[in-house]
Amino acid sequence: MIIVINIGKIVVLAVIFLFFGCKSENKSEIVKENEDTVKLEMTFMAYACGDCVDLFRIDKVISSENNEREFFLNKEIEVEFIDDNTNAFLEKTKCPWNCFKFTCEGEIIRKKNGMLHLKASKTKLINISNCCTID
Repeated sequence: MIIVINIGKIVVLAVIFLFFGCKSENKSEIVKENEDTVKLEMTFMAYACGDCVDLFRIDKVISSENNEREFFLNKEIEVEFIDDNTNAFLEKTKCPWNCFKFTCEGEIIRKKNGMLHLKASKTKLINISNCCTID
């Protein structure tokens, strides 16, 4: 009887600890709005995991308002295409995104989890070595 009560208290304490200890904050929250205004050349990273966020690798920093060229180079970044034409094209194309080199202009923000996020207001897509036939 005494053992059952002590185990019951331990279970209750463990549940309380897990509830409050595992309570996470929203790590996708923006830490700083408009960290830099940039023009980037990027490649889509075609990772195999099913529920991952679409990520790009920054291959070249064409311009950086805050001269952060070296910092951004070869980093992974999430891209939000604000321009409707780019969204429409990417939704209808049968070509994999990694067939294109993306040149985007916009504002970079940093999230709480450290991930960079680009709000791309202008996007230019270049078909890499005729990787895919565009209809």
